[in-house]
Amino acid sequence: MVLSQEETFFLQNSKTGIGALPIQPLSAAASNGSSSSSNNTLPPLPLGGPTSETVKQAHAQLKPILAALPDEEKAQAYRSWLGYYNSYTKQLGWKKADLVREAGLLAVSGLGWTQSKPPSIEPKAVGMMGLKGVPGLNIVRREVVPTRAGARRAAVQVGMR
Repeated sequence: MVLSQEETFFLQNSKTGIGALPIQPLSAAASNGSSSSSNNTLPPLPLGGPTSETVKQAHAQLKPILAALPDEEKAQAYRSWLGYYNSYTKQLGWKKADLVREAGLLAVSGLGWTQSKPPSIEPKAVGMMGLKGVPGLNIVRREVVPTRAGARRAAVQVGMR
């Protein structure tokens, strides 16, 4: 996970400090605006290899929880992460392809995504985020299930009583 200055400040001034969590602030090389396309490397995200015993225990406890989490919830977390960090690509020095690659890494190593393709994302969301044509996305149009207007009105009326 990469932290902004505000997030780093909060962790530095908390009781546990930044060393208690497996995250680190954005490196100086990345924060000065250097482009990752020139050297094809991004600041390392410390997703693997917990350092303290407490973090190792938490990691071991989270693995079965993530395995039990429905794929749709993992996919929504992936899409949310992609949308959130899309607005920080300039500050991170990432290209859109870097963003998609990091989101894919998060899905596999952070969320326990086991399918061969990354989680799906709708074409409208891809367009709104400016990710049209970026490789690595699994763009799928969702099927809209039509509902009867009368049944919906009846359900609303029953809820109002």
